[in-house]
Amino acid sequence: MNAPASQLDRIEVPDLRVACRIGVAPGESDHPQTLRLSLHIHLDLRRAGRSDRLSDSVDYADLIDRIEALVQSRTWALLEGLGQAVSELVLCDARVEGITLRVEKVRPPWDPSRGPVAIRLQRHREASHS
Repeated sequence: MNAPASQLDRIEVPDLRVACRIGVAPGESDHPQTLRLSLHIHLDLRRAGRSDRLSDSVDYADLIDRIEALVQSRTWALLEGLGQAVSELVLCDARVEGITLRVEKVRPPWDPSRGPVAIRLQRHREASHS
């Protein structure tokens, strides 16, 4: 395989559930609702694999705490705005080259038979400030 390790390696957080005030429909953001986040954090994990030291990787427990704090820090109008902010937070770590993020509103303000709604963002270090 000729692909760089950073294109193959990633830390996955597949099912982070966070309570969040979000929405644009009348009354929708009055109460927290559950969002489900799925993160694929792209980075080169060879150094951490060789050293077996957390300092050579991303501390995903700490990262999850910071994401939860960000999501709960304010009321959001759009999943897109929240997703962009989470992506920028993750890309603040110089070791992270990119992120694929899915943000799902588990119970949108419509008939439950319609199901959830989600966005998927893909951001890379060079495009993180665009």
